[in-house]
Amino acid sequence: MSTQKTSVANSVRKLGSIRKNMLWGRKMFDDLRATIRNWFSEGQIETISTTTLSATAVTELSTTPASASYYTGFIPSAPSNDIAAGAGGAISISRFYTTINSDAGGDAFSLADGVVKGQLKKIQLIVDGGGDAVITPSNLQGGTTITMADAGDFAILLWDGSDWYPIELGNAVDGISAPVIA
Repeated sequence: MSTQKTSVANSVRKLGSIRKNMLWGRKMFDDLRATIRNWFSEGQIETISTTTLSATAVTELSTTPASASYYTGFIPSAPSNDIAAGAGGAISISRFYTTINSDAGGDAFSLADGVVKGQLKKIQLIVDGGGDAVITPSNLQGGTTITMADAGDFAILLWDGSDWYPIELGNAVDGISAPVIA
């Protein structure tokens, strides 16, 4: 009998501990919800919205006081693609990573607007055939074109809802040169 009583007592203690942890978790959730409500009532947050695209949730948080927006990165799940030298043309926005190549005469590429705020896009020049690869996005923060002149040049862009915003320009081969925005 004493073994059964000990076992029951241990089970009751475990249940008490589980209940305490559940109540603590609920309190934390309630505190977080209250904090977010306060942010709204004080005007610290203007909107919080969630958009689902291709089963990927993207959350946007806009703040009024700082006039800043914060985006989670959205990376399209389609595999990368390569555009051959001399082909030029449209760069896919349904893929995160696109490699391009240029021939002696150079190549012209276009980039349509992103599909969701926070979308990321990486473009890299793999083969430099002598001419520049000139990318003309529909909307680009800070200019109208991105020119890649050397093999290894890359641009990582973020779509902010109205413009492609360059977040990194560099060269994976020499580490010195970088694309130019003009």
